[in-house]
Amino acid sequence: MRTRRFAALAVLLFAVSGYAVTRNQPSEPIDGRPSVTPTGRPALASEPPLRPVDCTTQVSLPEKVDRITGFAPSPDGLTLAMGRYLDPRAFSRGLIREPVDPAPQHIQLVDLRSLAIVADVGSGLRPLWSGSGRYLSYDLPQAQVPTVFVVFDTAVQREIARLHTTDMVNAAAAWDGDALVYLDGADVHRWEPAGDRIMSTIFAAYLPPAGLPVLSADGRALANAIGLDGTAPVNAFVIETATGRATTLTGVRSLAWSRTGHRLLVSYDDHRQLIDEDGTVRRADVPFVSTSVQWSPDGRQPLFAVPIPSSATTYPATRTFTDFDGRPTQITVPTSVSGSFDRDGRRFIGRWFDGYFPSELRVYNCTPV
Repeated sequence: MRTRRFAALAVLLFAVSGYAVTRNQPSEPIDGRPSVTPTGRPALASEPPLRPVDCTTQVSLPEKVDRITGFAPSPDGLTLAMGRYLDPRAFSRGLIREPVDPAPQHIQLVDLRSLAIVADVGSGLRPLWSGSGRYLSYDLPQAQVPTVFVVFDTAVQREIARLHTTDMVNAAAAWDGDALVYLDGADVHRWEPAGDRIMSTIFAAYLPPAGLPVLSADGRALANAIGLDGTAPVNAFVIETATGRATTLTGVRSLAWSRTGHRLLVSYDDHRQLIDEDGTVRRADVPFVSTSVQWSPDGRQPLFAVPIPSSATTYPATRTFTDFDGRPTQITVPTSVSGSFDRDGRRFIGRWFDGYFPSELRVYNCTPV
């Protein structure tokens, strides 16, 4: 079941500048029917220009850090929390399809100034920082059981909460400032140091078994695409976590939340849209292409990887991107690395994986072009 949530993150993509549209305020659901779709209005000012950079100069680390499962930079950009398999046999076990013990997955902290591992928080995966950086949440690694979210207080260096879910499929978490918003089935919870409460309950029609629910980076919205696998248009619901109200999107080819806030990137067969937090929708008439999306250093502008031609005889070492309107950006990163830019765009931090060797943490300097 947990595999479906990873598929959702990989499949969710696409949008920035052009014409704009605004959502009508979603109406309350009536007899299970979703609210209306957006209507249009003039475009707002375009995004600031993207800086052309080449991010392919690798930085040497004090030690090799491999078997990485995921990571998250702290809000101040000084620390990296990463999930890592400590068992060196995990990779070879995966190749021969034997069950892998989840227990040796740990959360470790890397100082991004020295690039050295400075702490081992303990058993966990999928780390997330709170808005202030005081709290770090992560999942307990378990096999085929409902998710347990752990909250770690970095100020006192200890675990302060364990949040148990009951649903095997609909579980996700995101930080809204220093409040952890998490989904347990149809219930949207909001945890704060003072306590945990159910903020809203999502109508069952918005969470069918074929859906792929994913919270936005700030926990204020939830996107649930019904049967999305990238091969055909589908319907999706965009749900306000505070109220449970939903807006319907039809004919969707891909979705992606921005790395900050709850800006939503949507791709259709013949165009792209970028739905801002205030409901404004910007449009670009660029046909759908199945490709990966990278977010700009501020986490707000989507960059679309130029597809590798099917006629290519060798896999290119680097990849370039186009912007929301389909224009070249002159931004280049290594092909086999998935990650993110730091806040000022001077470094690209990622998980390198080529399918043959264990994944590695890699850092690259970004040089202006």
